[in-house]
Amino acid sequence: MKILRKALYITVTLLLSGIVVILIYLASQKPHYNGSLKLPGLNKQVEVIYDFYGVPHIYAENEQDAYFALGYVHAQDRLFQMEMTRRVASGRLSEVLGPDFIRVDAFFKTLGLEEHALLSSNQYMKGDSLPYQKSARAYLAGLNRFIKDGSTPVEFVLLGIDKKEFTIKDLYLSTEYMAFNFAMAFRTDPLMSYIQRKLGAVYARDIVTAYVPGTASIPVSPDSSEIPDTLTAPLPAGKTVFNTVNTVLEKIPVPPLTGSNGWVLAPFKSQSGKVMLGNDTHIGFGQPATWYEAHMEYPGYSFYGNFLAGLPFAAIGHTRERAWGLTMLENDDLDFYSIRLKPGDSTMYWTDGKWKPLKRTRKTISVKGGEEVSITVMESRHGPLVQKVMPEWAQVTENPVAMWWTHLHFYNNLLQVTYQLNHASSMEDFREGVSKLISPGLNVMYGDKEGNIAWWAAGRLMKRAPGVNPVLLIDGSKYNLDPPGYYDFADNPHSVNPSQGFIYSANNQPDSSGAMGFYPGYYVPEDRAIRIMQLFNEKNVFTLEDMHRINLDVRSPVTPQVAGAILSAIRSEVKQKSPAHMSASKLLLLWDGDHRLRDQAPTIYYKLLYHILQMAMEDELGTENFKVFLSTHVMKNTILPFIQNDSSVWWNNINSRDVVESRNMIFERAYDKTITELNAQLGSNTDSWEWGRVHILEHKHPIGMKKPFNIVFNVGPYPVPGGPEVINQMGFDLSGEGVYRVKYGPAMRIVLDLADVENSKSILPTGQSGNVMSRYYYDQAIMYNTGKMRKQKMNRAEIESNRSGRLVLEPQ
Repeated sequence: MKILRKALYITVTLLLSGIVVILIYLASQKPHYNGSLKLPGLNKQVEVIYDFYGVPHIYAENEQDAYFALGYVHAQDRLFQMEMTRRVASGRLSEVLGPDFIRVDAFFKTLGLEEHALLSSNQYMKGDSLPYQKSARAYLAGLNRFIKDGSTPVEFVLLGIDKKEFTIKDLYLSTEYMAFNFAMAFRTDPLMSYIQRKLGAVYARDIVTAYVPGTASIPVSPDSSEIPDTLTAPLPAGKTVFNTVNTVLEKIPVPPLTGSNGWVLAPFKSQSGKVMLGNDTHIGFGQPATWYEAHMEYPGYSFYGNFLAGLPFAAIGHTRERAWGLTMLENDDLDFYSIRLKPGDSTMYWTDGKWKPLKRTRKTISVKGGEEVSITVMESRHGPLVQKVMPEWAQVTENPVAMWWTHLHFYNNLLQVTYQLNHASSMEDFREGVSKLISPGLNVMYGDKEGNIAWWAAGRLMKRAPGVNPVLLIDGSKYNLDPPGYYDFADNPHSVNPSQGFIYSANNQPDSSGAMGFYPGYYVPEDRAIRIMQLFNEKNVFTLEDMHRINLDVRSPVTPQVAGAILSAIRSEVKQKSPAHMSASKLLLLWDGDHRLRDQAPTIYYKLLYHILQMAMEDELGTENFKVFLSTHVMKNTILPFIQNDSSVWWNNINSRDVVESRNMIFERAYDKTITELNAQLGSNTDSWEWGRVHILEHKHPIGMKKPFNIVFNVGPYPVPGGPEVINQMGFDLSGEGVYRVKYGPAMRIVLDLADVENSKSILPTGQSGNVMSRYYYDQAIMYNTGKMRKQKMNRAEIESNRSGRLVLEPQ
């Protein structure tokens, strides 16, 4: 027993000693929010004051020192996030995360974002004389100074990543990934081509892929039939592809951008008599949060912005004179072309009456714990051939498939565009910056102290050949089916100082604009747009508190219509089958569309909707294609008209031999299955079927994907209000599981009154820092979940009086 006690004592002592050592090490990796540092590269002293939420307020004597300091403090809070972003875009995740990410890397290497970043950086950053070049290089110098002198984030240690300096190309890689995130075509086009070619037009016509006349479109204002099918025949029925690009995208450790809300009010709509602006960008949830807030002051410049990892200039922000927000335009800037290869020679393809050689590039993927993987990327005049990394195209054609993406046909100029927006001195100057944007497509909402409000659909919008349907595979052998050019920016949808004094964007279709008409895209349905207009029509004059309230609204004007249409088609005996059946039908019938934590109707509605869609469509689409369908905006647009269409061919199950299913039969089966499953999951008392029990948000860190690291790195899970396509959007993958794990939603919320910019408000989903040992890692999470906001401080006296840290950076 003495030996056992001694062994136990030694074991416990070693264990405790190890824990102490680990804690001491982790404590040493905390960001420095206090003290003084001497740093090579600075010209003058810079003072960084941290407020109570870890927002750095940078006070410098010149522009370059301000951006150097921004690079340094941004890196000390978000270096691992920056590292993951450049690795995703360049196809280098497998180097540190192992063989599970080979397909992800192959996908991005095929797209060629790394080469495009290099070409663009060589084009625009050769010199160092232009203001944006000087400031970008200063930011980069500050970032790299932290890499040289700062602590090593624990993620680098756990994954065995060597810290390596960033290059100008790496700054461009961050913009490349931003552009990629907006390309819904990767999911939608293969699916719609499959439906059109394999199932036929009778099925495709019930899927909504274009603007539906009469639905809400973004108003524009001035300043003050099917193509011939000549492609290879589809593969025989029954072939199912499981490794779709959808499964690849789900593995990316950097959250994707998905949507947004934005609005701006003219002075006569504001109680203060000045312009007011609201914005919440919808991005996939992850840890750390997507946006990093910073306030910068130097002679002649005062700015507060939201920055993306590795980008020196804010994508969203405000000075004391003007402010802007962003939403996704959702324009379609990407088409796919079927390529005909020369028989017996796969290096040649047929184009415009002759054989031409494909461009071939050999690329290597380094794999942690495994052998290198080599891939060959082929390119036609359209762009890279993608069928190997998008195997779902095999369901549509046996030919190779090339990608035409506007982004790759121009140099990436996002650095100079964002710099000009950050430093614009007038609305004309700001508009000029917006007009230069190539991609991604953005809705830019603008307001200034002079009383101007504006919205511009920004991005280079391609023209398309007559008869081309951009959501279907196009014949790549003919030049006359290539995009014939691009519209001038002046033709893009826009609105400047409209008479109604109100502009909004909710990722819905912009109104018809001149020659381009309703521009094609992957727009969301009118749900949020209708609700925004309802709320802003309730009164004539609004306060900042009103803006905050609208920002948090969780009522859908459309889901009660869908629920009502379903219930009206179900026989009474089905709705009265049990007390739970009766109670559930009453809850849906009386539902006002709210998605609050204690509401029961959403819990019933989304399970019922899933079962209806699954019973109607999975037999034709197959399991994987059905999952892809559920992840697209096409699904959202299709729900209401599909539910109302009792004659759709989708209702009949093609596997049923003895019966032809009707819409009403599907509704009744789905309703009965929904109630039976909820009884088993949540109990027979429908009062307990509360939305907060099944609608869950967890902010997952790339390392927290594996247990037990989730305990340390992840934030949550939390029950949250909201749902798909409400203003306070909290979206999820629709499934029959009965638990709705939120995947995307507001990556920040901002409300701002230009009468008092020092009291603008915002919130982040978790916190400012990506360092797990920082006090700002998740300090905003509860506030975010409960709808609270905090100040975006710009008053130095107030910042000083409530500071949590003061870091002085001095030249060495």
